[in-house]
Amino acid sequence: MDNAAFTETRNDIYLLVWLAYYNRFFKNLYVIHTQPGDPAPILEEARKRFTFTLVNDYPNPEYSYEVELNQMKDFQRKLLKSYQWVLFSHVDEIVVPDPDIYKDLNDYIKKCKKDYVFCTGMNLLHMWDEKGEPNESALDISKPILKQRKYWWYEFGYNKPLLSRVPLRWIAGMHRIEEVNDSELHTLHDKDLYLIHLKQADHKIFGERIVHEKGYNWFYKEHDKRELIPKRFKKVF
Repeated sequence: MDNAAFTETRNDIYLLVWLAYYNRFFKNLYVIHTQPGDPAPILEEARKRFTFTLVNDYPNPEYSYEVELNQMKDFQRKLLKSYQWVLFSHVDEIVVPDPDIYKDLNDYIKKCKKDYVFCTGMNLLHMWDEKGEPNESALDISKPILKQRKYWWYEFGYNKPLLSRVPLRWIAGMHRIEEVNDSELHTLHDKDLYLIHLKQADHKIFGERIVHEKGYNWFYKEHDKRELIPKRFKKVF
């Protein structure tokens, strides 16, 4: 059986990054448009550049987390009837195995003996100077992403179970499943499978996407936890 990956979007620029990366490993990609009928220039650009199945059956115009949860669980169950492995991730989440251990994501999936896997969550950082201004260039999504950033930081809340061959009982945001509590996320994650989260990867994109929700202070608050991105990851995407 083949494998599949899916995501959801409104008009998010990171969709182009998501498709470019996962297109290398999955012949079957699905994009759920949560605002069908609304203009979505990024989605139209994506359709010109990539092959994927557009899904309009799961509208969520007010972006309710509860609605999203039920929709993603339902769509995962449907895909698992036709595919052996299914990966879900948001458009700003890139799942990458350690390149020193696995050739690529396909290699990881072929060798995986579990029914589902918790990733190791790392947030990519757009760094700032002493004046509180970004001192790294704006992200160019047409170029390799990791080469444009120096640091990331570990966040156990993003040790998410995204790759599975069985239906999962996710909680809101798909950060974990009902059978697992937050404290267990520190120990259950696979240290060889990384979830690279792009939310904080660019100050401007962050501002356009969710500054109304979090504010710029949130964007900078975790920078003291930063770690250098290992060089072996720089060639991945």
